[in-house]
Amino acid sequence: MPKICIIEISIIHRLLHRLALRNDSHCEPLKRRGNLTLIKNFKFIKRGKMKLIINGETKEFNENSTILQVLENLDLIDKVMAAAVNMDIVKQGNWATYTLKEMDKLELLDFVGGG
Repeated sequence: MPKICIIEISIIHRLLHRLALRNDSHCEPLKRRGNLTLIKNFKFIKRGKMKLIINGETKEFNENSTILQVLENLDLIDKVMAAAVNMDIVKQGNWATYTLKEMDKLELLDFVGGG
């Protein structure tokens, strides 16, 4: 038998209602009584995506991506010489294992010769 939750109309209710309208959640409103709404079968399905700030620009990548995977995705694997995450330099040997988190600031640098 499905679980039924009773939710008072509040900020939480509005958030649940918005989630019910999104593609990545499943929520079936049953009925409304005064300032209570019955909601059946609520579950939130995680998207599996995260946002990163790369050289000041926000981009979306798969969750738990490494620096190396991001570079491959951006087709920059042979162009980047140094990388810093949240202002901490990450050695090139650690790029394949360094897992990025939501809203990490990734700075990718290339050294250019000049005179």
